[in-house]
Amino acid sequence: MNLIRFHNACMVVVCAWFLYLLLKLTYLPGGRYNLWCQGVTGYMDEEMERYYRYGWFFIAARYADHLDTVFFVLRKKFSHITHLHVIHHTIVTANIWYWGLYAPEGQPAFGLGLNVFVHTIMYTYYLLATMGPTVRKYLWWKKYLTRLQITQFVLSMAHLSIPLFVDCGFPRHLILIGNAQTLLILCLFINFYVKAYVTRKDHGCGSIHVRLATKGCDASSKEQ
Repeated sequence: MNLIRFHNACMVVVCAWFLYLLLKLTYLPGGRYNLWCQGVTGYMDEEMERYYRYGWFFIAARYADHLDTVFFVLRKKFSHITHLHVIHHTIVTANIWYWGLYAPEGQPAFGLGLNVFVHTIMYTYYLLATMGPTVRKYLWWKKYLTRLQITQFVLSMAHLSIPLFVDCGFPRHLILIGNAQTLLILCLFINFYVKAYVTRKDHGCGSIHVRLATKGCDASSKEQ
């Protein structure tokens, strides 16, 4: 329990800090990105170097998400290692490295910001859920986090597609690769949402993100 709580608390801090740094360099006032369409800039000043350093640290932290699977195995919760869990983590593992090498900036920054924002909220939820029944009873909003995750995928795909129609210097083949993978994950999450909240509404089961989504109706199993 303490190890899981510590892991969640660290991820909240890491995600929140990287989100701030990303937005400061891109879309906040004083940033250098065009929100509508942004090609690869090639900037490499002191501030950008700091972004890359934290970026690689963030990549390492995202790989720490795989500790979920370790926790499942150690606690003998093998039912949580579902197709959604495996496919999601496999794509994330490949994507983080691929995009970190070939497209660490440009148009994907918007989707990255959304993803980090969602993960900040989710790890906050996970952290609160480890604090026992007195806090857990207030975590009624997990269903809406599932919707937030789905909305994130839709917005990311739509925004990433803009350079297909507007030439701003971002490689179009990367857009096709990114959207194909995102579409697969989106379909898996929608499938889960329908099963958890629509067809089995009377069971009151459901979850958020892949860590809770892969747990069926046991939404609190991670925290117990």
